Amino acid sequence: MDAVARWVHDLPTTTADALLAIVLAIVAAALTPLVEVQPGSRHADVLAELLAVLAALVLVWRRHAPVLVLAVSVAPMIVYEARGYQGGPALLAPLVALYTVATVESRMRSLALAAFVGIVLSVVRLSFTSESAGTAATDAVGYVSAALFLGWAVANRRAYVGEIRDRAEQAERTREQEARRRVDAERLRIARELHDAVAHSIATINVQAGVAAHVLSDQPEQASKALIAIKDSSKRALAELREILGILRTPEETESRTPTPGLDQLNALIDASRKAGVRVELEVQGDPSVLPVAIDLAAYRILQESLTNVIRHAAPATAQVRIDCRDPTLALTVSDDGQPNGTFKQGSGHGIAGMRERALALGGTLDAGPRPEGGFQVAALLPLHRAA
Repeated sequence: MDAVARWVHDLPTTTADALLAIVLAIVAAALTPLVEVQPGSRHADVLAELLAVLAALVLVWRRHAPVLVLAVSVAPMIVYEARGYQGGPALLAPLVALYTVATVESRMRSLALAAFVGIVLSVVRLSFTSESAGTAATDAVGYVSAALFLGWAVANRRAYVGEIRDRAEQAERTREQEARRRVDAERLRIARELHDAVAHSIATINVQAGVAAHVLSDQPEQASKALIAIKDSSKRALAELREILGILRTPEETESRTPTPGLDQLNALIDASRKAGVRVELEVQGDPSVLPVAIDLAAYRILQESLTNVIRHAAPATAQVRIDCRDPTLALTVSDDGQPNGTFKQGSGHGIAGMRERALALGGTLDAGPRPEGGFQVAALLPLHRAA
């Protein structure tokens, strides 16, 4: 039985409906003459069988035009009842048509159609058979109600299953979207970390390499200092790059033991900037050592990128770094006096965008732009309590 049910379920709808119509037509034609005839009723003949078969065969189109099929299927039954034939298997086709209407049409419309069919059958039976009014109405209402309620039950079941399927598909789409979002966020985070970690060292190396090339023949001692600074900067860049790439390691590998960058490494950052030709003035208010880890890392990266921009676009210049980590926010300001001619070389903007993303991720803000008196300024506010 399970194999047969699966076979029928896999059939195209038109083929399944045609098979149902043929089976009901055969059943009606075979069983209608066998029904016990009540007194006052007519024995089934060839016309009775033809009417029963006609009512069944129109079920082939029951899903394409359910209301029309119901009307066409009920019409032979009206003739059938009007001629006084005894009801029986011949009524199966109209009831199947009514069931189909109940599964696809609205409640009000299917109820109205069912009431119409019940009234018509009751009136015809009462007018052309010997049955009493109560028996005629009871039989018609019983048959029609059974088909109607069965159709409603199947419609509710289909709607419930469809809703579950839609929810499952929506949940699957949501999981895929969330997975893509996390992959994109991780990719952007790694790109931002690489940019922040390497850009400062590369900018320092670039400046020192230019100094070494310029003074190599005339001032070998100055060139030697520049090369030492390049060595230190490249070593630091390699260490940070190795740390960031550790994110991509497989879970079986051991976790990195390198400390997360923070404001405790600010002095080394400022020293590297000074070696690159930027005079840095530092002012700190509050205790940076008690900052939450997320705030500490974001503050360090923002300062690192800001000083990198000074090295790349404004050196030689003087930069003022102000840190105020008193509640309720951490305020960071990095400003420079620009080049001697008061100009500012515009970069690609990815560094500023990355700093702003870091601040927004922690519920803070970041503003960056030229100063009216010359130079450039980056100002960030990071809420401490939310990050904690």
